[in-house]
Amino acid sequence: MKPNWRLYAGGEYTGRFLGWLHAYVMADSLFPFISTWTFVLPLLLIWICLNF
Repeated sequence: MKPNWRLYAGGEYTGRFLGWLHAYVMADSLFPFISTWTFVLPLLLIWICLNF
């Protein structure tokens, strides 16, 4: 059962972004963990700054 990100996010595009991020992190077993987060975290910080 997939979590409904839109309920928590309160927006369609926000929900899509969180859903993509969750799927990307869950697929992380294919890639080195650290390199994934050094790519995701700056994007996440930029996105937070733009939205709040």
